[in-house]
Amino acid sequence: MTQLQTLPVVLSHTSLNDYRTCPKRFFHKHIAKDAKETKSFQQNTGISVHDALRKRVKLREKLPEEFKDYETVCAEVESIPGVKYVELKLGVSKSGHACDFFADEVHFRGALDLAISDAGKVFILDWKTGKPWEDPLELCLQAMLLRARYPDMTAIVGAFYWLREKRMGPVHPRVDDTATTWNDLCQWSDQILCRVKGGDWPADDGPLCGFCPVSKQQCAHKRDPK
Repeated sequence: MTQLQTLPVVLSHTSLNDYRTCPKRFFHKHIAKDAKETKSFQQNTGISVHDALRKRVKLREKLPEEFKDYETVCAEVESIPGVKYVELKLGVSKSGHACDFFADEVHFRGALDLAISDAGKVFILDWKTGKPWEDPLELCLQAMLLRARYPDMTAIVGAFYWLREKRMGPVHPRVDDTATTWNDLCQWSDQILCRVKGGDWPADDGPLCGFCPVSKQQCAHKRDPK
């Protein structure tokens, strides 16, 4: 695998998504760390839902009353044969080898909501509480972390489960191409390192500018959300 150089930040799907959205957003959130982000009601609800599902699937605790509608999907998950990994926290070093989530050498990290392994074949399921928007990259990165930790896994597929609609999205088979995902991560890492060295963090005026934690003093494209 390609040996990467050390970055001043540990990458994740969230930080990569920020970088792909706008380099300036990434800089203020993850490098300078001077953009304060307050979690919305929806985000806090999502955290509570994920915690409730983790306890239900992993510890078999009863779901809180406000989330009881998710009992059906939990029962369906229980009926699937195989070893279940719940809230699995994984990391890889800059050499692409598995390491602890909090290790000093971790370069990229992520947490899998649920992975079910049966005879070397793995199904990744990611709980989503927001509006449906399929981003296979998140599943690809999770599969990359999983294969780094468990290289004997023969096949990996993944899907999102849209909890508000009580349905699973399409299965993404290409998440199994973890070598390509690693190469993509290497390219993004190289780009970020070049920007760190050059201090080049251009702003991209886009539809998410109204929801960006970067202030109007920091970015001319910042606007109030509609």
